Amino acid sequence: MCVGVLKAGVASGGVVSTWADKTVEDNNAWERWAVRMADVVNPREKRPVVHLQLHRSGANASDPSDWKPSTFGRYMLVRIPKPESSRSTTEEFKTALRSSMHGDGERGAEHRYAIRPYTIVRRGGNPGMELYIRRYEGGELSPLIHHLRVGDQLEMSGPRGLGLHLDDDSTGVVVGVALGTCVYTYYDIIQYLIAKHEYEESNGQLM
Repeated sequence: MCVGVLKAGVASGGVVSTWADKTVEDNNAWERWAVRMADVVNPREKRPVVHLQLHRSGANASDPSDWKPSTFGRYMLVRIPKPESSRSTTEEFKTALRSSMHGDGERGAEHRYAIRPYTIVRRGGNPGMELYIRRYEGGELSPLIHHLRVGDQLEMSGPRGLGLHLDDDSTGVVVGVALGTCVYTYYDIIQYLIAKHEYEESNGQLM
């Protein structure tokens, strides 16, 4: 569950946006994203979390003060080819991943893939995006994602969804409620508000 009310003016007044700032229609195309970093945050836990940094061509960086709050809360669909067995080794998984990246046409039917939605987390002033994914032993996709290493590629489609319907232009206060993985939506909001405050402070706009 996510509930958000954001009243914060656009800091720079410009029209700069990132790949995630698409407010009209869902992007249904599947595109390849490269793994730039794969780090297990809590390896000793029963259900560890992997932190991925991902990048693709066109996923350029922009300052958080230029983001559009109306796009916060949207998600990406992630798909990874399923290995033949649920007990497949890492090498068998890698073989399936490589074959999907070098196929033809649509690179395989939908039923060959494990597909899940994940909330977009942009990387501040850096290009690309981040994912934080907890591993569930009975899960269809999360165990596969924990096999990913730097240099691997996965396919994602998006941005999708309605987001939080936040206001790009008004001023006031922020009220937010988040439950579960929806908390990552507010990571972008916090980055945006800090950048906005710093911009206004440096330009003498604070009241």
